[in-house]
Amino acid sequence: MDQEWARIESDRVAEEVAEAREDLGAPAPPHPSARLWGGFAAALLAGVVFAAVVNIALAARRPPPAPSPEPVGFRPPSPNELGPGVGAEGADGEEPEETASPTPRPSP
Repeated sequence: MDQEWARIESDRVAEEVAEAREDLGAPAPPHPSARLWGGFAAALLAGVVFAAVVNIALAARRPPPAPSPEPVGFRPPSPNELGPGVGAEGADGEEPEETASPTPRPSP
């Protein structure tokens, strides 16, 4: 019998507590303090500054890249790959007859 009275009493207390909470309204969730946000921002800024300093120091230690006269894998095309009439000049630099300009040359 005592257990039943204890249960009834605990139910009554729980109802009163629930009614009191409803009367007061839901409490606002706690907001993090400005000090906490300031600490977070300071840590983030310190990380960014550290990363920048390390990156600059590593870049300064790297040797500059050697200049390359030609791009990697570049091969000048052969006259056969260029097509007819391109690069067909003779040894003296004159154009052969088939690719000569249409201006007539004086005959001797």
